[in-house]
Amino acid sequence: MAPGTWHGDWIGQRLPPAPCWRPPHPALRSDAHHNDFGGLPALYLRRAFRLDRPVHRARLHATARGLYRASINGVACGRPALTPGWTNYHRRIAYQTHDVTDLLRPGDNALCAVLGEGWFSGRISEHAKYPAGHYGAQPWYLCQLALDYEDGTHERIVSDQAWRVSHGPIAYSDLLNGEVYDARQELEGWDSPDYDDRSWLAVTTKPRDGTVLEPEISPSVCVTEDIVPTVVLRSAGRLLVDFGQNLAGRVELALSGKSGAAVHIRHGEMVDAEGRIYAANLGRAAQADTYVCAGDGVRRWEPSYTIHGFRYAELTGIENIDIQSVSARVLHADLPVSGRFSCGHPLVQRLQQNIRWGLRSNLQSVPTDCPSRDERLGWLGDAQLFAGTAAAFFDVRQYFAKWLQDIWDAQAADGTIPDIAPFISPAFDFFADGAPGWADAAVVVPWTLWRRYGDTALIARCWQPMMAWMDNLERRFPDGLRRGAGNDYGDWLNLDAPTDVALIATSLYAQIASMMADMASALGRTAERRRFAACFKRIKASFGTHFLQDDARLTSPTQTAYALALSSGVVPTHKRARMTRHLVSEIEARGRALSTGFIGTRYVMAALSENGHADVAYDLLLRKEYPSWGYMIEQGATTIWERWNSYGDGFAEPGMNSFNHAALGSVGQWLFEDVAGLRGVTPGWSEIAIRPHFDPRIDWCEAEQWTPCGPASVRWGFSGGELSVRVNIPAGVRAKVLLPATRDAIRQQGDAPVARTCSLVGRRPSTVASIGSGYYNFMVRL
Repeated sequence: MAPGTWHGDWIGQRLPPAPCWRPPHPALRSDAHHNDFGGLPALYLRRAFRLDRPVHRARLHATARGLYRASINGVACGRPALTPGWTNYHRRIAYQTHDVTDLLRPGDNALCAVLGEGWFSGRISEHAKYPAGHYGAQPWYLCQLALDYEDGTHERIVSDQAWRVSHGPIAYSDLLNGEVYDARQELEGWDSPDYDDRSWLAVTTKPRDGTVLEPEISPSVCVTEDIVPTVVLRSAGRLLVDFGQNLAGRVELALSGKSGAAVHIRHGEMVDAEGRIYAANLGRAAQADTYVCAGDGVRRWEPSYTIHGFRYAELTGIENIDIQSVSARVLHADLPVSGRFSCGHPLVQRLQQNIRWGLRSNLQSVPTDCPSRDERLGWLGDAQLFAGTAAAFFDVRQYFAKWLQDIWDAQAADGTIPDIAPFISPAFDFFADGAPGWADAAVVVPWTLWRRYGDTALIARCWQPMMAWMDNLERRFPDGLRRGAGNDYGDWLNLDAPTDVALIATSLYAQIASMMADMASALGRTAERRRFAACFKRIKASFGTHFLQDDARLTSPTQTAYALALSSGVVPTHKRARMTRHLVSEIEARGRALSTGFIGTRYVMAALSENGHADVAYDLLLRKEYPSWGYMIEQGATTIWERWNSYGDGFAEPGMNSFNHAALGSVGQWLFEDVAGLRGVTPGWSEIAIRPHFDPRIDWCEAEQWTPCGPASVRWGFSGGELSVRVNIPAGVRAKVLLPATRDAIRQQGDAPVARTCSLVGRRPSTVASIGSGYYNFMVRL
């Protein structure tokens, strides 16, 4: 809706003055797993109204400073959870629009909502929660029901003083700590039209201010899947449930018990040697829910305003409770699937599943680092590293477009980009001066979206804040040497192979300067294209002076340094082969194992395969010994760990040890682009390249990627002394197929409906076909 079309006020219930630390709910006092933090009870809001003539169309526009769940006549409006999502609530708030025509009925109706704290006034990260919260002291609700009658008249029912408010069964609700639900306090029929709400209180109203209210553009967080347990272990007063998959979501129970009996549910990613939930790595996130029975038969229940990262759930206090069923409800942004990958090697097949689950767990309202411990922040570094992988699996154009606005809302007046978005000041001021590889997401993510979807309108909208960031860098580093920049996390969590942070920062500076030149060219900004091309040359020269030696060695000779230098374009062409050999030597010196951290891992595999050493990359991919992705899988991982050694002989240092991080899963982009060999050549994929790097150890591989023109796919496999490559190109797309030359010949089989191809016999050193839409099958005799 346009700004001037909103009516009504924010509604809630004003709180009396409270101590800095709220007392915990009585049901938690005996539960040592909760910390001593008290959350606010949810608010139950309702407004009765009457319809005296037929409705042609009805739309509910709703949002909250907090989290809301709206209903009409007892039926939920849509299926989103954790709405309206996290933004900088001081700058902008998203609202949702629901078509509710079919929920209305002639005569009496009830418009209702349940309101929780969420990010607005609940806890965020490890920072202590004070009465005012980070954005405000308590949640508020705003809605407008727009009614178009069949007689051509219109009416609005808005959030105003006519609404009533009460507390109900949700006695405590917090995103990190969990939820307490006391079924004895349920308000039977409270959301029906004929409910008697005379004992309820009048709401407190607060006028709308100048905060921007804008329609939600990112897919909402929803329940997308239900998972039943693979193992259930019962002992005295305790139930341990293994869902077989690490995930982000909540537990749903069907249970019954005597009135006042309480079941406590703890969530964890791992269990310890005694078979108990491992919680040392969760920090101050209790991840524990409590349900208090009403004693009136079987109830099905799940929490409403919390989310947990877990594979295991431990239920205690069940002596007087009959647990009839348990399931895990998977929660994440409901993104359309845009890519599929599979292959004939079980380890790699499991790896791509782990990557996908890591993305699903962390693509929440904002792209988080992890869904479990007391952090769950929109770290720019993690997101820009896995943005390309995320785009391979899912359609993320609107998702990241929303998050980019969070970044621009966090940008300082001098152009500085912080490490985290949404950003909260003063709580996160330590992260305000953007670090290399983190703040650079301000350029990397728009460039990634543009390359993927061909949307120049997006990069046009981002242009001014991107320019402000680049202006900031050029003022601070006029000679192109990026030294002493922000927090300089470097190659985060590398394995005893620290890389000079200035080398990393300068390489990444060159990368984003090159990206800016690309985007300027796409927008027809000739002067800016020349400016950033010159900036790139200046950075490249500075890199050569300070870090590159005559023999193509680097002054900081780590795997990350070599991989990043090769990928960012700062290495002269005549030195690339020698530098790649240095990279291979560093890998071989560690027994063909990686030493890379977050940044290096993103670039090392492509640096190898694109410079003639795909065999080494495959060795790393298929490795099962520590450190490797295979090692994680051999230890039972079903997502990607934060550390290469998150678990082995024991648990790694718990202060920073998540078992569901997406950053090291950035290898997923390489699986699509280099193993399957399917990548876009032009923005929007109007032209693609198919250039697989084959290895008989994985037997076969197939991948599909959705382009704006439809699905493109490739499948290759070994059989009977031949290598077959099957290709599908959608209409409107052209492709170049590059296959290795062999001792004999390559032929094209005649199953292509479109025959516009080049002859492939005997082309060397690589075989190239330029093809249009259709299905093709190429055969290589080995």
